Amino acid sequence: MSIQVEEYFKSRAAVDSEDPSTDLIFKVICNDGDEMDDIGVRAAVAVVAPSTYDGLVQQSIETHVLSWGVWESVVQYGRRKKPEVGDVTENVDTTGGTAHITQALETVGVYGLEGETPPPCNDIIGLEADGTIVGVDVPAPAYKYGLDYVLHPSQLTANYKRLLYSMKGTVNSLAFRDFAIGECRFDGGTYVQQASDPWIKVTLLFEGSENATDIQIGDCGQLVQDVSDGSPIPIWSKDIAKKGHEYLWVRYEATDDDATSRTVKKPEAVYVQKVLYWADHNLLLPAYTP
Repeated sequence: MSIQVEEYFKSRAAVDSEDPSTDLIFKVICNDGDEMDDIGVRAAVAVVAPSTYDGLVQQSIETHVLSWGVWESVVQYGRRKKPEVGDVTENVDTTGGTAHITQALETVGVYGLEGETPPPCNDIIGLEADGTIVGVDVPAPAYKYGLDYVLHPSQLTANYKRLLYSMKGTVNSLAFRDFAIGECRFDGGTYVQQASDPWIKVTLLFEGSENATDIQIGDCGQLVQDVSDGSPIPIWSKDIAKKGHEYLWVRYEATDDDATSRTVKKPEAVYVQKVLYWADHNLLLPAYTP
């Protein structure tokens, strides 16, 4: 076996920018039956080419034939490091959230016909004459959260794969990362495994929604025990509590408005319901992989 590797005079072309790169170019001469041994050529270049150059990391080795027994190899260097088992990357997206609401925070203006008093809307949005409530879509806080893990193939067990699909759509039953109980929904995971790579990239996707304890809708509320003076005293509280991924809806009742002699609607009751199963999302993290 005879393979000689020499760096070309035209080597070391570089780009100095926010995403710097450099190419080292080698001429490879083969003989003694190795003239078309592409695997041997890449292996020989890998021995000669440094793993890092000028602070950049080797990313790829390309080879192509110039003539019989003569090859050219381009070794590319960049800022991106090669994945290593144990690497973790966080991705956050707070754009794109909307919510459909039927109750306004406040009614700041009412305009009617001359000589007539408009019926009160009780902060209901889009209340039609037939009682239909239209509501409106408004921007809402959104917190899409992703975790990219680089795992060893032995960590991607059958049990772990089962977790990825069986826990989709669940809400965290215990504190998870920066999320309090009830704030994080697991939206599923993906993984990529290539035969040529000694690692597997697993991506976990979540969506956060903040818990609330002070939602107010009309006069709806409940009796609570006030213990500020030492002994419990029942008081009426209009603060409504809702965990991030629970569902809140409002029941409206028709009532007569004495001022306008009209039938109007007002919130009669507020319901907060659990619509998703809960699970321990910490089990999804590789440190907890079965």
